Amino acid sequence: MVALLQKMNYVLILDEVIDVVDSLDMPKDDWELMLETGILNLEDNWVKWNGKPDYKGRLSEYKELCVFNNVYQYKNKDYIWNFPVSIFESFAETYVLTYLFDGSLFKYFFDYHKLEYELKSVSNSKLTAYSGIGDTSQINELLKIYEGKMNLIG
Repeated sequence: MVALLQKMNYVLILDEVIDVVDSLDMPKDDWELMLETGILNLEDNWVKWNGKPDYKGRLSEYKELCVFNNVYQYKNKDYIWNFPVSIFESFAETYVLTYLFDGSLFKYFFDYHKLEYELKSVSNSKLTAYSGIGDTSQINELLKIYEGKMNLIG
């Protein structure tokens, strides 16, 4: 699929950021057991599948994630799903339409993986040089925060 995307010179347009990292819910003891027995191994903290290629057991989901280089071991204790970087590298261009990109995990994902990006603003329906967040002084006047008992339900 990646090769096809590269060949076609597609442009990716994302309206808002997507989840690019997430914790994996498999118990740490299971990860450690598979590492100790050689089913998995680590390369620069990336978890690699070293078990049977045709494995189809209970851990198949995790096998696939490891085969496709989507599992990262963080600080020797947490295992994190990582969106495939190759997907972003496959598009000729990628546009992310979002507000406050600088504070998002998406930005740090791009920085960590050394994916190039350029910030732009939109003015009169055209891309222009990035102008920052802009005037936010009127936002407080527009917000109404409800603090009543209905908030107690969740």
